[in-house]
Amino acid sequence: MEMRLERLSKQIPEDQERINLIIEDLSTRLRNSEREKDEITLKYEKEQNKIEKDKECLQIQLDDVYRRVRRSERELEESKEDHVKLLNKISEYEHQIKQVKQEKEKKEQEYISELQIVTQKYDTKVKELSINLENATDSYSKVSQEYQQLLSEQRKMSDKW
Repeated sequence: MEMRLERLSKQIPEDQERINLIIEDLSTRLRNSEREKDEITLKYEKEQNKIEKDKECLQIQLDDVYRRVRRSERELEESKEDHVKLLNKISEYEHQIKQVKQEKEKKEQEYISELQIVTQKYDTKVKELSINLENATDSYSKVSQEYQQLLSEQRKMSDKW
């Protein structure tokens, strides 16, 4: 037993030294681990902050996109309303054009009818005047011949005297 005790006594300082080395190694590892943990924690916090900033930035961008989408939807709706209004105006103008064309055709028909009546009256008047002129010419010729004949007879009588 004594030997064993002696052996154990020798071994204790060796074990103590080994244990001290192990403790020192573990302490170093622990410090390194804590330093790495601190670095990782710091890195995590930085990343977390970056993520938060990115998230805020993305939220701002998303809000802006939503605003633009809503504005675009309003503009589209207004554009649709304007389009409908324009289509209604076009339809109204087409209806007015149709009415004007119908009125124009009616007026043209009236003008053509009046022109035909005036042309007929003109032709009738020209015929009538032509007949009157012809009759007047005939009468003038006849009167002129009679006058010439009377003058001729009067000359003859005057010559006789």
